[in-house]
Amino acid sequence: MAAIEKERAQSVPQSTLIIYYDAEVGKEPLMEAVKSYKAEVVYDYKNFHVIAIRIPKKKSLKQAKAFFEKVKGVHQVNEDQIIQLD
Repeated sequence: MAAIEKERAQSVPQSTLIIYYDAEVGKEPLMEAVKSYKAEVVYDYKNFHVIAIRIPKKKSLKQAKAFFEKVKGVHQVNEDQIIQLD
């Protein structure tokens, strides 16, 4: 069982951020920031005002998180993760 958990942990995207934004502000400022950062939108969660992005390989998650936390209308920036429920 431990081998399966280790494999899942290794499959977690190390370059993906989940970003929550204010619906009233809209996602335009965030999308402009994504473009300027040369990141890629992986998924747009329309019902939750959230997007998932993949950051460029030359950038660290820490740098990217700090950058996107300063964007107008952004509430929260989280690293993507897999949580196993037993």
